[in-house]
Amino acid sequence: MSYELSYSEPKAVLKSAILSNDIYFNERKIPMSDFVHAIEYVLTNSDLYPNDPRIRLIEKIKKSFIVSGWNASRDPNCKKIELPTFECPLCGKPSDHGEVHKDCSDREAYLASK
Repeated sequence: MSYELSYSEPKAVLKSAILSNDIYFNERKIPMSDFVHAIEYVLTNSDLYPNDPRIRLIEKIKKSFIVSGWNASRDPNCKKIELPTFECPLCGKPSDHGEVHKDCSDREAYLASK
């Protein structure tokens, strides 16, 4: 399996869609099974390093759950995976993995120093 992706394209240009069992990235068709295999390969093919984003991805996936799908009104058996939402414990706004925002942390430190 080999897919060439251009890393010179800005991330905003990358558009994806899932149609049946295929995933499309900028009009490149990738079978779902190949995509899942690629994720598995990326997650397991090298040693972890400090602050490795793969660790956070695995933790988020562990906390995911199955809910009614986008098309459940037409097909009650339709399901999807829902990822948990995380909030900054200081401000309550969305935050990656429930981490404290740097601005919030700085503000707390400033207030504590007074």
